[in-house]
Amino acid sequence: MPSRNSYFNKLVDRNRSMAEHGFDHFPDEGELFDYLIETNDKVDLLAESLGVRIEKDARGRLRAAPGREYMR
Repeated sequence: MPSRNSYFNKLVDRNRSMAEHGFDHFPDEGELFDYLIETNDKVDLLAESLGVRIEKDARGRLRAAPGREYMR
């Protein structure tokens, strides 16, 4: 059974991480979805500027491959 200190330490760490990512509260589903789309757009822009595309390998893991097209 997890200790009380472990639970509260994880809660403090989660709150700190959320603040580092721009959330001052627990986001709802819509806010998380908006954040996901914004992050995806940033990854696409970065990949395009580096001249790579993001694709899945045979195991389903994402990788950067040479080329201008990127995964959608």
